[in-house]
Amino acid sequence: MPALTKRSWTSCTNSFQAAVNLYGVIELVDLAQIYEDIKDKNHYPNVSDDEFIAFAELVRREKVPYYVFEQHELFKNGIDFEFERILVNEDLLGPDGLKALEGVYNVYFSEYANEYWEPEDMLAYTGHQQEKEELDMLAYFTQLGSRDAKIISLESKDLARKIVDHFLWTSKSGLQEADPIPEEEFRQLLANGGKTLNKEIEDNILELIHNYDKNRHVYVLKGWTTDEWKSKPEIHGEQVQRAKAMQAILDMIKKSKDPE
Repeated sequence: MPALTKRSWTSCTNSFQAAVNLYGVIELVDLAQIYEDIKDKNHYPNVSDDEFIAFAELVRREKVPYYVFEQHELFKNGIDFEFERILVNEDLLGPDGLKALEGVYNVYFSEYANEYWEPEDMLAYTGHQQEKEELDMLAYFTQLGSRDAKIISLESKDLARKIVDHFLWTSKSGLQEADPIPEEEFRQLLANGGKTLNKEIEDNILELIHNYDKNRHVYVLKGWTTDEWKSKPEIHGEQVQRAKAMQAILDMIKKSKDPE
């Protein structure tokens, strides 16, 4: 295992964290390629494949907000190759932690986009992403659980945090069949605040969700924002192409059945 220089260690630390913030799940080999693509224009130091591999081995034993999995740890018949280790943002593990990997698999096998979005500067994404949108959401739900803006119970703060965390997990995981707002916690929060669900509350929540969706880099879209992905059909992956093909077939069938 090669010795890591201070510059290589810093570059690996930043690029690993940025990668899980942007993509949620990514193989080490793909991260190394993205780093290679953008390093010259950002004057990043050279980091060899062996140094990426060495850092991945070391960080597996560190307390960081992501995991570095071997292939066999995620897949029954997975064959371990050092350069194909898989980085996973801990956010994707959801409420059940390592007991539930559904969100990880959903992102890993996503075929909505066929290439990764590459940032101009990876360092811009090493911090917590969508902080403003998440804080806005958290502040609103916390306020819903309060009868007095100056007095907020610890229970309501905890419920608001659970609701936002659950929303972030379902959103980042692309779990469309899951309820983004947990019903039991939301009902209790409204009861704490002496409020009932109405159109104003619904509209406010939808606006918060819209703001989050508009600004975030979507894991199942390989880091592209929703708006970017919609505007670039050339990056649409197999899942989208299959859907388009099926719609074309359905349109042909419908046309053939229409009376002359």
